[in-house]
Amino acid sequence: MELNVEKAVLFGILQKIQTIIEKKTTMPILSHVLLQAKSNLEITATDLELLIKGNCSAQIIQEGKLAVPGAKLYEIIRLLNCDQVYLKENENHWLDIKGGHAFFSLATLPAEEFPDFPETEHLKTIPIDKDLLKELIIKTQISMAREMEQENKELAGIFFEKIKSDPETSSEPRLRLVSSDGYRLTYIETPFDKADIFQFETGIIIPRKAIIEMLRLTENGELEIGFDDQVGIIKAKNSTLFIRILDKKFPYYESYIPKDNEYEARVPREELRESLKRMLIMITNKNKAAKFLFSPSKLVIQVDNSEIGNAQEDLDIEYKAEPFQIALNTSFLLDVLNVMESSTIHLGLNKKDACVLTGEEDLGFKAIIMPIVS
Repeated sequence: MELNVEKAVLFGILQKIQTIIEKKTTMPILSHVLLQAKSNLEITATDLELLIKGNCSAQIIQEGKLAVPGAKLYEIIRLLNCDQVYLKENENHWLDIKGGHAFFSLATLPAEEFPDFPETEHLKTIPIDKDLLKELIIKTQISMAREMEQENKELAGIFFEKIKSDPETSSEPRLRLVSSDGYRLTYIETPFDKADIFQFETGIIIPRKAIIEMLRLTENGELEIGFDDQVGIIKAKNSTLFIRILDKKFPYYESYIPKDNEYEARVPREELRESLKRMLIMITNKNKAAKFLFSPSKLVIQVDNSEIGNAQEDLDIEYKAEPFQIALNTSFLLDVLNVMESSTIHLGLNKKDACVLTGEEDLGFKAIIMPIVS
């Protein structure tokens, strides 16, 4: 392998794939990136769950491929003081790197050791507006569970569900995203006329790490996506992300969404958000709850923390029912308000059930937060 490539282009690709490269692993090959010189330079990184390929134009002198330590290559290229970088596989099968007055030679591993990934040639890809995908992910990723034990791993991601068209109701195909960590749930549904093209039966779970990478790709121009029950592919400008679908079944989430609400209130979003920010001053990991006391036309928010102190704030709201009190996780509520766009938030309140947040300017979106019982 021998080639010349622009430093800025090479650095840009290496920078994008750093999150995939395994820094601490019992498999040394996973800390490497695969360089393949063909008609251009293709750079691949994988952690076995994800694989990302980046392509950059280069002057290919001799074709070839090598597995090179990804973090070290990135640091070298980042610090080179030059416009062009020269890469060559030497007689010891190491990678020589020249840029400006600097020279490095990196030990490599055989390209044949680099892991294969499931075939994706059969996948049909569908164009999707990057801003739409970004909105769908941002509004549902807030309630993804952190990486969990194997028996609960189905919550560490987002459930992608396709809703087929129904001639009887004249409903068009839709795409629905749902996530939950067991204490809260976010749900968004949008018309998507190509949803039927997806090659999975009803729904799939896209792992948390893949969701984060998908969100990064929405900054790279227009996208094409394709999924079946086992793998997914997201094509962006100069890079492609391959995903192993989580082999788990998502819980039956609809049973957690109240069909009717006992009480309803309308609250100005920005005023509530600013008030909760102030309440957070008195919140600790041991005491995450705030009390919400509803009475006609008024909401009183209280935090009582025996370790720090107390706080209270009143808001003018639309509420006409009898007095009602509920305790909610303040951070959870703020997460929802931060991703919503509606100027007024509709709160569905229930004595023994979840609090439901919706808004007229957040079409198809709802957030469910379970109350804290003392």
